[in-house]
Formats: sequence, C-alpha cells, structure tokens
Amino acid sequence: MSTIEEAVKLLPPNIRVNVRVYIDSLIEKQRLHPVKPLSQDWAGGFSEFKSEYTSMGLQKIFSSPSPPAPASPSGQEPRRTSQ
Repeated sequence: MSTIEEAVKLLPPNIRVNVRVYIDSLIEKQRLHPVKPLSQDWAGGFSEFKSEYTSMGLQKIFSSPSPPAPASPSGQEPRRTSQ
C-alpha cells in the first residue's frame, strides 16, 4: 500500500489540483468546527424523577399506542378525520 503522497504523484496534474482543493476544504472545515470532547454534564438531570418512573415503565408508556379520545358529551364517538 502506498502513502497518500505516492498516490497523489500517480495522478495527472489537473486531478492533483482537485485533490489539493479538497484537502484545503477539509483543513478549513476542521478549523471552523474543531472536534470537542463529549460533554456529559446532563447526567443525573432527571434523578428527581427516579422514584416515580422506571425505565421499563417509560418504555411501556412510549411504545403503546396513544389512548382513544374521550367520548363526547352526547355519548357518540367523536368523528376522526383522516390525515
């Protein structure tokens, strides 16, 4: 396997220009948006709800279909509109 430099030398001059432009764009992208370490300062943010909810309980709530709409005062089922 060759190095990047060796591979670029095998390219015709007009393609080398494209490679250089691409490399410059990567350098600029890195300069504008440097990689930052992952922040986990949110950890424990919901600890006050620990006694109310469990992970299994939340999974059950969010995986079940939404409950039916309440019946109207006349006792008839509300009309559902298709979306």
